[in-house]
Amino acid sequence: MNPRGPARRRNWRCKECPSAAAGEHHPAPAASAGGYPGSPYFKTTIAGTDRALAEAEDAELVAVPAFTGAPEQLWLIDRLTDGRCRIMPKAVPNSREPLALSAVGSSFATPAGFAPRSDKQRWNLKTP
Repeated sequence: MNPRGPARRRNWRCKECPSAAAGEHHPAPAASAGGYPGSPYFKTTIAGTDRALAEAEDAELVAVPAFTGAPEQLWLIDRLTDGRCRIMPKAVPNSREPLALSAVGSSFATPAGFAPRSDKQRWNLKTP
């Protein structure tokens, strides 16, 4: 483990992903979903399934049966000045607060307000 904070390799977990595949999430640009120049919105699917990660009304990660392109299923991956990434949902149902994925322990993430000085919301994404 990185002594400066959690280093991650595309292995976000959600409370509704109890299988072994829960550690294998694959972000890919979502066609026609928008985004910013050089940073499209991404869909994140669970390896070996059609299930996709999404934000729920209680601001928690959930797995939905299939990717539909709904705003709560889209993710923005911002490159930060230190080279790590901030992962933010496009929308969170019933919330106006911008949230970013925040590490909880060594194998779980939950959305939280972005804290620029926290290593918990800085992710190292690497191609397997």
